[in-house]
Amino acid sequence: MSAGVNTSRITTTVLGSPLIGFPASDTLVVEPIPPAFSKSFSPDGIAGGGTSTLIFTIDNSSSQLDATGIDFTDTLPAGLVIANPPNAGTDCTGGTLTAVSGTAVISYTGGAIAAGASCTVIVNVTAGDPGAYLNTSGDLTSDLGNSGPASATLTVNPPPLFAKSFAPASLNAGQVGTLTFT
Repeated sequence: MSAGVNTSRITTTVLGSPLIGFPASDTLVVEPIPPAFSKSFSPDGIAGGGTSTLIFTIDNSSSQLDATGIDFTDTLPAGLVIANPPNAGTDCTGGTLTAVSGTAVISYTGGAIAAGASCTVIVNVTAGDPGAYLNTSGDLTSDLGNSGPASATLTVNPPPLFAKSFAPASLNAGQVGTLTFT
């Protein structure tokens, strides 16, 4: 983390005469603003065995400084895994993205983002069992500081039930029956 210190002298004057007894200097400390970190699933609901894209957003738009050394790790909750193919990618500058199909760990290290910009890291994920999968990443860190974790929930819906029935259950030749699909 870096901070700037300005120790320039400031002289206060009134009608051309310096004021006596007032401070003549001050210190300005500039604290860096870490990038904002968020994540989402698109879509945020899938059928069992379906695929959703996990999107990590790194937003450095509030900072006047480039963020370098961007790192985070995300361990997916039990039952949620990286899809095959993972279709992993990023529009951040540099860095190494690791996302292996069938595993549950996503990591991004050594990336950068310009001041005033934002970028994303994406990975396809899947789950077979129905349920709500709350996913909270590890902290996003950079040379501008710790941005904290990001969370999102993926809902996996059970497959629809399908049944058919005949009424009446048995027919004689030439009789009419009804076949119902539910």
